[in-house]
Amino acid sequence: MNGRNRASDLFERFVTGGEATIDEFIAEQISEELFIDYKRVTNDGSSSRLEQADKENLARAISGFGNSEGGVIVWGVDCRNDPQRGDVPVKKHPIKDVKRFLSYLEGATSGCTVSPHDGVRHHLIESPTSSEGFVITLIRPSMYAPHQCVVGKYRGRYYIRVGSNFEQAPHGLLASMFGRRPAPYIFHTWQIGGGISPGRSTEILRATTLPESSPYAICKFFIRNHGTTVARELYLNFAFSLPGPNCLLYPAPKRGWTHNQSMLDWQHVMAPEHYRLPPGAMVNPVSFQIFIEPPFVQQLWYEISFGCEYSQVARFTKAIPPDRLQNAYNVFVSSDKSNQAKFSFGRVVFGADEKSDYLDNFDSQPVIEESV
Repeated sequence: MNGRNRASDLFERFVTGGEATIDEFIAEQISEELFIDYKRVTNDGSSSRLEQADKENLARAISGFGNSEGGVIVWGVDCRNDPQRGDVPVKKHPIKDVKRFLSYLEGATSGCTVSPHDGVRHHLIESPTSSEGFVITLIRPSMYAPHQCVVGKYRGRYYIRVGSNFEQAPHGLLASMFGRRPAPYIFHTWQIGGGISPGRSTEILRATTLPESSPYAICKFFIRNHGTTVARELYLNFAFSLPGPNCLLYPAPKRGWTHNQSMLDWQHVMAPEHYRLPPGAMVNPVSFQIFIEPPFVQQLWYEISFGCEYSQVARFTKAIPPDRLQNAYNVFVSSDKSNQAKFSFGRVVFGADEKSDYLDNFDSQPVIEESV
């Protein structure tokens, strides 16, 4: 799932930048705060099991971040208190046999709290020359909170994140936080494809204004309700900046959904009145098709935000450099135009990396005027 907040953004920085991002955080002394925690691993990960101290740290973080707004643990970095700046990272301590340590974390995660938190993800950053490295753990805010620790000295306690610390939550606070009606929790996923539009002589394009014989990428954007209550008043906002004068965007809203445009090229899609999205269900409020033709003189940039009644706003941006678009274009036009080639082309155009939450590629057809 891909519900976006500050914790998810931090996690993606580490996933994208790897060890260089860890070096950057240490050099700039990015201190522990509401969304980030640094942990040096016991014995630097040389033990043949997950040490109790590391398991306790994981459990407390899952409870504290899960009961709050989410957060990220950077495993393999020593942190020290600075009177002026707080708890700051001071030195890397790479984890020996980091793949083994990752497997320890993955095996322990579900047993750290009651109820188990299903929004925990671990990412490996491995050295290219050795078995050492680092692990980044993302703990998303949980719709199934509160989570109680069931490990070691923290057993039976509930935690929340306060500043740079995990603080035990008293009963009164828990009652005020979690005694209310649960809010919907929605996130996005997408289905990606591509192709070459038919020539003007074909029946399908004879009466349209779409480009002929042009490569395109297409994205079906889905919103899923992962919460425990019905989602109402769904909406989606988007803005695109195309990479060149020969590129065109065709958004195709779901039939029956309101579509309008405001200032600065922002467009908005709103669910029909009385529309409801039940827990576990998905809806495709809009699809995007981008016709891609050189020259590419700037990056392809877009921002999408979405939400529903009583939920936080989810927001993300993508920027794809022109040289990457040109390379993807060259590869695709010379390819066999298979479904995999279409998928690979669409994935580059929409900036969906290997770890994005997207559905399988599909046999995509071009958008015709204002419908899919």
